[in-house]
Amino acid sequence: MAINGYRLARKYRAKFIFEVRDLWPLTILEVGGHSPRHPFVRAMAWAQRLGYKRCDHTVSLLGGAKDYMTAHGLDEDKFVYIPNGIDPRALQENVEPLPAEYDQVIQNLKRQNELIILYSGSHGVVNALENVIEAARLLADEPKVHFLLVGQGPEKDSLQKRAREADLRNVTFLPPVPRSQMAALTQAADVGYLGLQKKDLFRYGVSPNKLFEYMAAGLPILFAIDTIHDEVAEAKCGFSIPAEDPQVLAGTVHRIAPMPKEELRSMGERARQYVQRTHTYEVLAQQYARLF
Repeated sequence: MAINGYRLARKYRAKFIFEVRDLWPLTILEVGGHSPRHPFVRAMAWAQRLGYKRCDHTVSLLGGAKDYMTAHGLDEDKFVYIPNGIDPRALQENVEPLPAEYDQVIQNLKRQNELIILYSGSHGVVNALENVIEAARLLADEPKVHFLLVGQGPEKDSLQKRAREADLRNVTFLPPVPRSQMAALTQAADVGYLGLQKKDLFRYGVSPNKLFEYMAAGLPILFAIDTIHDEVAEAKCGFSIPAEDPQVLAGTVHRIAPMPKEELRSMGERARQYVQRTHTYEVLAQQYARLF
């Protein structure tokens, strides 16, 4: 794509904006485990350097990616951070209620006055949800905490097996919901959880849509990702903890459980205000327009 973009920009005397949504080939080196000597990896590295060298601007979704990119040939003055965004109105329009199965689970938890910690998304290796299961085991004697894991993925069967073997009563797995029901799901929770594996790749920043959906719903965030660009800390809307550390996760949840709901709602409101101020499509489009 970098090659084609550069050729078209040169042909039509247009600006060449090189948008990098993932750090290639670093992503397939760290997540995929491929060798840096693989021909495909080398080709990607060459295309990356070409894009950095020939572009007018490189737009990155990752707020901390400047150091990585400048180390691979980008002039730091060309770096522009424009993250993923949301349309708050679209998230609130045409909201469908949750199916009866989901509603029954949530209402039962609310009747027991349990703190609902929601994870909604892929159940893959990179999501490191085994740490949530271990934290739930450490919190087995905490009667007021419940982890609600909604989604699908290659690790889900293994995670469910571990929860069954540990006889965990504080974890519930549910299938994914369509986007039209996502607002109803997030609004039913008390805290949104987001975590990833402990990898150098994520140190440069993350821009998951799930984070901004939680924020738009007014959820305080439990953020277990090691990154130099931590928007949860920046917005003061939650709890930032080390990645892949179930003991710290359990300890943080134990600290959250007795907090007044009003304090959690205040965090959630800061999240909502932050995402509306910095991550709406209107705001991001204005940032993009200034590049031309």
